[in-house]
Amino acid sequence: MALVKKSLLALTVAATLSGSANAAFFLTPSYTGSSADELSYSKVGVTLGNEYVYGGFSFRDYDIDHAKDIEAKDIFFGGEYRAQLDSKLGYFVGGSLDFSYDEEFDFTESYNVNAFGGLTYDLGSGLSVVGGLGTYLTDPKNYFYPVLMAKYKNANDLGFSFIAGFPTTSATYRFSNMFAVVADVKFASAEPMVYMENYYRNYDVYMLDKSREVSVAALFSPADRLSLKAGVGYTFDRKLKYYNADGDEIARYDVDDDLKVFVSGSFTF
Repeated sequence: MALVKKSLLALTVAATLSGSANAAFFLTPSYTGSSADELSYSKVGVTLGNEYVYGGFSFRDYDIDHAKDIEAKDIFFGGEYRAQLDSKLGYFVGGSLDFSYDEEFDFTESYNVNAFGGLTYDLGSGLSVVGGLGTYLTDPKNYFYPVLMAKYKNANDLGFSFIAGFPTTSATYRFSNMFAVVADVKFASAEPMVYMENYYRNYDVYMLDKSREVSVAALFSPADRLSLKAGVGYTFDRKLKYYNADGDEIARYDVDDDLKVFVSGSFTF
């Protein structure tokens, strides 16, 4: 069962794993792009991992009107362990470490730590529930978040399946082993907090990109070890929040609602 941190990376990786559970490793390149009136955004990245651990890097480019542009680099590692206590009750624990920075890398300033755990319970007939708690730690601010979800069947099963709750809801309809359609609602999406040295009046600044999102995508698996995903999303209530080292919000940039496109591929070996 997947768990989501604020950047939703854990959910992305877990979704990839659900489609390649029999493979030793997966390699997933991805691209996301959007353009609002005052902000053009793109993200490219690569993730390598297996059922238990993953790592990778990404580049985020923010072209902002009336503000200094940001070129964020993300280096991340993570893992999750799941086990059954009996035929119905199970548990999961995991975490991730992400270093996100603009120009100068400093591991004591640019870290994003996520740790989580919880329980799963099988209700029968393909339905299960998930409950847990996570914490998200950065140099200027720390967060706690709940995880409450219900899951019906597996996204690899033919027909309808879903994960519903907080912080995400996803529904999939699989027409065949080769083709499926998925719709997502992300109630609290956020990228890793970026450390920016001497960004604002020669002060170090941290930027948090948070939003809400709905999206729909097509999943295509033309071969056993290859899968492709492409879709469009609508991002709303997006804010770029700037913090100083004490965790005080010093500026906020409200971004207009916009459309985004995303595409990824996954090769297992």
